Amino acid sequence: MKVLKIIIGSFFIFISIGGFISKDFLLATVVLLIGLFLVKSAIKNKKVINSKKTHDDNIQIKEKEDKSNNVIENKDNKSVKNVSDINNKVKDLKKEPDDNVGLNKNENKANNVIKIKNDKPVKNTSSKDNEYNNLNSNLKDFTIIDFETTGISVFNNEIIEIGAIKVRDLEIVDTYETLCNPLKSIENDYIHGIKDSDVLNYKYPTAYMDDLLAFIGDDTIFAYNAPFDIEFLNSYLKDNISNKVVDVLSLARARENRESYKLVDVRKDLNINTECHRSVGDCEATLEYYKYMLFEYDIKRLQYCNIDSDLSKLRAKHSNKYADYILEKHTADSSTFDNQHYFYDKNICFSGDFENLSKADAYLKIIDIGGNIQKNVTLKTNILVLGNQNTKTTKEKKADEYNLRPNINIEKIYEKDFLKLLEK
Repeated sequence: MKVLKIIIGSFFIFISIGGFISKDFLLATVVLLIGLFLVKSAIKNKKVINSKKTHDDNIQIKEKEDKSNNVIENKDNKSVKNVSDINNKVKDLKKEPDDNVGLNKNENKANNVIKIKNDKPVKNTSSKDNEYNNLNSNLKDFTIIDFETTGISVFNNEIIEIGAIKVRDLEIVDTYETLCNPLKSIENDYIHGIKDSDVLNYKYPTAYMDDLLAFIGDDTIFAYNAPFDIEFLNSYLKDNISNKVVDVLSLARARENRESYKLVDVRKDLNINTECHRSVGDCEATLEYYKYMLFEYDIKRLQYCNIDSDLSKLRAKHSNKYADYILEKHTADSSTFDNQHYFYDKNICFSGDFENLSKADAYLKIIDIGGNIQKNVTLKTNILVLGNQNTKTTKEKKADEYNLRPNINIEKIYEKDFLKLLEK
């Protein structure tokens, strides 16, 4: 239409020139004005269209800028890779809804968009103030454990440091930590820095297990490479622990593609600033890495580990080692002795396996009463405490042999009667 106006207008202007030449000034003037009007109106309409197009282009650019501002990204144009960002997100998600009052429309949109690995913005399925509360309690309430040991194999090594942190709402609310005396030389101190001299005044790991289990309670246990820590834990217990177990390393392997999954390397990648190769520091690093993955990969369910190794022989080894430690290190307070107790000042030997208490616990009870522990049956033995067994043990046979001698009377009692006499 605008082209047609320009053509007709130009034609009228050309005709008006002929009118001026023939001196028909009135007609020439009218034709000229009509031609100029048509051309001018066509040019004006083009400017309006161009102006509108420019305005529309500006709106599209503005919308693109707004969208790009709605995506959380770092300088590498990848999804968030810093645990401080995740911690800020956790804190932000815990805020009450009133904290959002005053945010403008663009800010509210930005809070509802997260960037994922394919660099495409995806809207959250829940609003900002509900996203945190919608997490199941098992995703944010648990206890993390970590052990430093004298080596890798559970069958040849001992725990030298215990660390545990109790987590509620993804925040640390309590901590348990202690060194342990492995009753053997520490040869890998170059890894964790724990030396023989550091653990001299601490007890054998078994002595701390009751306190650790009380700290854990019924919580789900989280650990980084959980089979390692759980097997070490179970080796000092009478039975395998029954708590649910989550392996954070397995969570990572299922979701990430890293060159190294070592916790020391993950620390560097995510800027996690905790003490390396120390139990509590590793627990804290495990928590930070788990929180990162929880929000980065929108974890909704946990996969639990089934760690049920047969450690019966190792348990017996640890139990005997702890019992020997009790004999060597434990000193009772003589002012608390009851000289009327049945076991007071008696020489007592134990033989066989016990169902309701460990050999070390039995030693502790007898020593605290004022009795004397004997590792083997001798002519001076007063009492032989027998566990459950189908055949006579070597110690029982020796006691029977000595009882044939004049003036020798070694009393044999079984675990059930022993426990009853302890309570008197």
